[in-house]
Amino acid sequence: MQKIIATLISFLMLSSLGFAAENAKNLMKEVDKRFSAATKYSVYTNKKKLKVDEIDQIKELRKNAESSLKSGNEEEAHKLLEEALKILK
Repeated sequence: MQKIIATLISFLMLSSLGFAAENAKNLMKEVDKRFSAATKYSVYTNKKKLKVDEIDQIKELRKNAESSLKSGNEEEAHKLLEEALKILK
């Protein structure tokens, strides 16, 4: 019985790590999409213009999130990407 419970807990922990990584990848795609839209020039939109320092900050946050994700730190990547999304809103 204890082996079954231990196996079940291990499976749940591994699946949650996979979900966190997938969630961070989805957030990264969302940051890329919003960043692209925010930096695209159009005379027809009335969107908030990003400042140069905000653009640099978003690029740095995304780069750090990608390196965190590659090193296996999904939680840190998620946090950095959420911060980038706050700037883009």
